[in-house]
Amino acid sequence: MTYAKATSMNKLVKRFLSLTAEGKSIVILAFLTIVPFLAMLPLFFFHADDGYPLGAYALGWLLGSATGLLAYASMTFGARAILRKGDIPSGSLLMAVGFNFVRILLYAAVLIVSGICTFRSEWFGGFNAFNFWTAFGGLIPLTVVSVLSNFIEVKVEKEDSGAPSPKKE
Repeated sequence: MTYAKATSMNKLVKRFLSLTAEGKSIVILAFLTIVPFLAMLPLFFFHADDGYPLGAYALGWLLGSATGLLAYASMTFGARAILRKGDIPSGSLLMAVGFNFVRILLYAAVLIVSGICTFRSEWFGGFNAFNFWTAFGGLIPLTVVSVLSNFIEVKVEKEDSGAPSPKKE
């Protein structure tokens, strides 16, 4: 590796480490959206024996992952809007329920559309661009990344505050 590449990589790592927990999660989710999609791009050139386009796997992943990114953005925006420092908005409970409801509708829409495309494409006039299983798989990184980033953030906050860590015996 050349010196210029190493220096730019160090800058990238430092910039990533300086992000907030939400920023790190968004970067990781974007990485988990783009890399598998790019890995599945060659599937666009093949079809299964029954004529099913294998590119539907890549598009299903992209649909599920992009929805996961939107859902995470709605979680962070909703939390910021509801929990502003200094004042609690009067409709914060309604806002929280609204954000959760919209997120569930997004998940349902992705799974219903991709399910119809995979199992009943004749309902959409033969449109079978999204695969149900990869769309479902694309929604999974959202849960994993958000749970892991929150656990890591809580651990870092405890260490920074000087709270005693559990003793090993």
